[in-house]
Amino acid sequence: MFEFTLVLVLVTTIWMTYDSAQLKIPVDSKPYSMNNGAPAWFLSGLLLWIATFPYYLVKRSKVTGGQAVAPAAPVAQASLSEELTRLAAMRESGQLSEGDYERAKAKLLR
Repeated sequence: MFEFTLVLVLVTTIWMTYDSAQLKIPVDSKPYSMNNGAPAWFLSGLLLWIATFPYYLVKRSKVTGGQAVAPAAPVAQASLSEELTRLAAMRESGQLSEGDYERAKAKLLR
């Protein structure tokens, strides 16, 4: 029984760490960072799993809006130019700042 519990804690803690890094879920209300992101979820999961894991599931559902999250698919080449055009239009209309536009463009072009 102890072995099963140990494996359960380790597997869910590793998943929680990976998932929080992918979704950028912070431990507290501050913006996501290395101080309150995946490493914090990992340590708290190992040290106090019984409280941390349910708390993480609640935070995750708030971030994802209760929807299942699929792994990010790469943007197809045909839609890359459309997405860049859309971002440029959002920047020109004032919906995106110059910095936000540059970050989104860099993310697309990776």
